[in-house]
Amino acid sequence: MKYQKIAVFGLSLLLIVLHTNSYLVAGEKLIIEMKDFSRTELKAGGFTLSNETSLHIKAFGAGAGKGKTYSSDRMFAYGWIINSDTREKVWLMSPNNTSLSKDERKFDDYIKLALIFA
Repeated sequence: MKYQKIAVFGLSLLLIVLHTNSYLVAGEKLIIEMKDFSRTELKAGGFTLSNETSLHIKAFGAGAGKGKTYSSDRMFAYGWIINSDTREKVWLMSPNNTSLSKDERKFDDYIKLALIFA
């Protein structure tokens, strides 16, 4: 059986939580939780896929907004997921896929990760 190695990164995030759905068991299984980031901290974690997976991501970041003294379309606190073998980005937290929640950017949705072998 082939497995896909996945790496998860967060830069100055407030929180990133990954859950996987199981069709055999009701509910979601926690696979990674990163929290309590410092202002410039980068955290990383990883997991392995054995088949195509629907992944529930909850992440809170910051940036890409307008303030009294700034306007930017770039995020300074965000997360991303890569295929560890190919280094290809398979998900990136961005202003386009997040919503504004108070002073934070929020992503709360499902993505599908397929097995892709190099």
